[in-house]
Amino acid sequence: MKTVDVNKPSIFVLQKKIMFKKIRSAGYALSGASSINDLGELVSAVPPSEFENFSPADVKNSLEQLKEQANEFSPLQRKAIAKKV
Repeated sequence: MKTVDVNKPSIFVLQKKIMFKKIRSAGYALSGASSINDLGELVSAVPPSEFENFSPADVKNSLEQLKEQANEFSPLQRKAIAKKV
């Protein structure tokens, strides 16, 4: 039986991070609530420092999208989002 290390991120999480980095390197700029919503599932790959750059209004306007991905966020991402709400 194979054991699962719950401290290691899943491949799926790593894939999201890679996709997000590729999008960013292609010139995609996060510019508020609409860009958070446009990312869909990839919002869980946004670094905590990026959330700190959003205005509280942007985060509040994106709460539905953020709630959908809440289980995928790291503790640092959650803290950065909570600071804005």
